[in-house]
Amino acid sequence: MDITMLKEHLGEELYAQAAEKLNAVDGLQVIAAHDGTWLPKARLDEEIARRKELQSALDGMAGKVKDCDELRAQVDELTRRLESGAAREALLRAGARDADLVAKLLSGEGTAEEQIAALKKRSPYLFEDAPGTRAGFGGGQRARADGGHADVNGAIRAAAGRGTRAFL
Repeated sequence: MDITMLKEHLGEELYAQAAEKLNAVDGLQVIAAHDGTWLPKARLDEEIARRKELQSALDGMAGKVKDCDELRAQVDELTRRLESGAAREALLRAGARDADLVAKLLSGEGTAEEQIAALKKRSPYLFEDAPGTRAGFGGGQRARADGGHADVNGAIRAAAGRGTRAFL
């Protein structure tokens, strides 16, 4: 055991007595700690063993964390694909002219339906006309069950002097 640092504090004579007494105790080994206190070497060995156990547990957890991060990345990718597919399906239902192109314009804020409604309002040309509507004259009014042309055809015939009979 190394207690030579006591020599300068105790002096030669007292140091010799302390060293003799400490060496006489069987199995006693002491180590100077950082704060100047002394502790038995057995306790130090226990702490070192405990530290090694904790380090090996930490190393094992690091591998699990790496696996967890990889799984999290896979889950994020699958979630992104699923949301992208759901958004594409919603775009198709909404009548998007090119669902893949329009899907890139979605912001990701809010539900797909809310985003599509805002996009339809902002850029209606990206979407097909709703079924049963007419583009052009009439401003997209709903077509009637008879095709919506009978009254227009009748007016044209009357103006031409042909009456209201239908042409076959």
